[in-house]
Amino acid sequence: MAGLRKEPLIFQWGVSSYFGWGVYGLNLIRHLADDPFFTPIPACPVAREAIALDESGWQSIGPILTLAEQFQAALRPSAGQNVTLPYPLLQGLGHNLTPGSGTAHGVSLQSERMVGVVFFENRLFDASARDRAQRYRKIIAGSSWNETVLREMGIPHVVKVLQGIDRSLFYPAPPAQTRFPGFTIFSGGKIEPRKGQDLVLLAFRAFHQRHPDAVLVTAWHSPWQHFGEINEFGDRIAPPPWRDGRVDVTGWAAANGIPAEAVIDLGAVPNPAMPEILREMKVALFANRCEGGTNLMAMEAMACGIPTILSANTGHLDLIQPGTCLPLTRQRRILHPATEGWGESDLEEMVESLEQLYQNQTLAHRLSSGGAALMSDFDWRDRICHLRDELLAAFVF
Repeated sequence: MAGLRKEPLIFQWGVSSYFGWGVYGLNLIRHLADDPFFTPIPACPVAREAIALDESGWQSIGPILTLAEQFQAALRPSAGQNVTLPYPLLQGLGHNLTPGSGTAHGVSLQSERMVGVVFFENRLFDASARDRAQRYRKIIAGSSWNETVLREMGIPHVVKVLQGIDRSLFYPAPPAQTRFPGFTIFSGGKIEPRKGQDLVLLAFRAFHQRHPDAVLVTAWHSPWQHFGEINEFGDRIAPPPWRDGRVDVTGWAAANGIPAEAVIDLGAVPNPAMPEILREMKVALFANRCEGGTNLMAMEAMACGIPTILSANTGHLDLIQPGTCLPLTRQRRILHPATEGWGESDLEEMVESLEQLYQNQTLAHRLSSGGAALMSDFDWRDRICHLRDELLAAFVF
């Protein structure tokens, strides 16, 4: 290992402060910027306006973004073609272990030294997925659930590396201001059936009828608004209306009997702006039916000391330990081959959990401390170092 030279590490996903993969990419750059072994270089175009950093943060990643622009420019003559790199390559993988798209100029990248990084929710894998798995020296799974599923498929070269949180931003502290009065309930994640916003609205409606001071604060917007168009939320809830190209969250709440003034739609919020918002929350609620990873927003809420309610399924199980959160354990199976392992949270249990945190401040303080203590082990720097060590083990013999 001592003889390994520092070389480019090309990674094939986005960099942004506004969505999960992008936050992963941004932290990969930040925490490997001074690495003695690798220089991380994104293969996908980077929109600098989608990155929210302070001056020192920009100074640390600026040279790497310049290298990325040079690398991507060098791909231009091979637009739409296959290119085999002489460097290590990290490929972001999704359903069926399929590489993501978005590489500059539509180039398809390959390397003799490839590692896959996967977050998947759909369990419908075909034979081609096993064939693709053999291309990678190692596959990094973003949750214990993803790791277990892949091993059950007969793919042994899988290791788990969980995501992290920026502990310089996300930590317990008093609210800087009070913009959101009342009993504030936070819910985050892009609008789609998998994230369970329909369940959150239904549970909040019942809770608000008991406690008119309750306020639902949502961060449900993302670059992929079209997921909210899918009318698969079921018959119990009116479908989400649209306005100006995105889901009208307060309109959706009103269509389901929730006063518009009881819901605050935050819109698109960059990751570094979230701590100030989270610290004003009394509770965070995540009724997700499935998470391929560990749910960054849930981790960030817990890191800020917000008592958090989590559906006890899939990737959330990596966060559920005694005294760290309130788990929603009454999980109904969703009977479809693609959703094996998913869970449908029980509305009554959701309302009961909100009621416990409304009534019992001792419990709320205990979960606040326990959740924050758990997240102290999830710093991005440590997680990226873990990833780096797995790469060294894969590339050095």
